[in-house]
Amino acid sequence: FVLLATMRLGPIGAAAGTLIVAIVGGMATALDAGPLVLVSGSPLERALAFQFFIATIAVTALPIGAFLAQRNRLMRSLQQREREYRGVVDNVDEVIFRTDAKGRWTFLNPAWSRVTGMAVGDAINRSFLSFVHPDDRPPALANLAELYARKREDCRQDLRFTDANGDVRW
Repeated sequence: FVLLATMRLGPIGAAAGTLIVAIVGGMATALDAGPLVLVSGSPLERALAFQFFIATIAVTALPIGAFLAQRNRLMRSLQQREREYRGVVDNVDEVIFRTDAKGRWTFLNPAWSRVTGMAVGDAINRSFLSFVHPDDRPPALANLAELYARKREDCRQDLRFTDANGDVRW
């Protein structure tokens, strides 16, 4: 019960669950009922066993609740940063892209559509070279080879592309 409450509500669930178990268990122990009846000994020994039981629950559940609360805070922060990142990438006027090892686009920002008139989804998984002007392919391949060989960490290059109408764009 306590762990379920902890998983659903974090530290508040851990504290509330422990409190409920303490109240219900304390009443049951005082009435000589509940699972602690199986503990042999005097009422004082049963009360001490019950206190140990409650302490064990609290020591188990509260750190889990704290961990879950921290994880939730980090997830919210990550989601906020993702929204901020998307806002920048989606609204910049230059094409931002990522390719796989074979030169196929795995990511294109919306600027691709604004510049070329082609849908991003139609270009993903296609080789970037299929869109590059034939005269610009050799220097593009040379830069790409240096990136793959780890001779460079990044690259900025102006290339001519063919847009949806067959016109050349930079």
